[in-house]
Amino acid sequence: METIIINNQIILEGLLKAETRQQAFSQLLARYQQRIYFFIRHQGLDHEDTDELVQDVFVRFYRHMGGLNDTDDLEQVVYGLAAESIQQHFKAQPKSAWLPRLILLLKPQSFSFREFAGMLNIAVNEVKAAYQSNLSQSQK
Repeated sequence: METIIINNQIILEGLLKAETRQQAFSQLLARYQQRIYFFIRHQGLDHEDTDELVQDVFVRFYRHMGGLNDTDDLEQVVYGLAAESIQQHFKAQPKSAWLPRLILLLKPQSFSFREFAGMLNIAVNEVKAAYQSNLSQSQK
């Protein structure tokens, strides 16, 4: 079977049309499910918890995809949902226990501090401080 690579804009266009929504959602899953699994798993969760959070990410995406518009960045939406799921999972722990690690995982995805802060509903300065703190610790 031939693999066809479809970019995010084509997937987004498919998600916006009722007649192509299911196929586009399948393409979204094919593109992001494994990435999100490893993104979440790197938070120190076991396989079962990771699977549960990944499922939660895509169920939430599916339920709210009617609210998408043609200017949305799919990668930011999906990783934002994953970050929110991680945040909810660790809500009993202080932010300082999980935020720096989450930032280091998201930073290679090329999200700005502002985008990341928006995903988690926290202040940009808090994101920057956690990132700098983590960099300082890793250089020791």
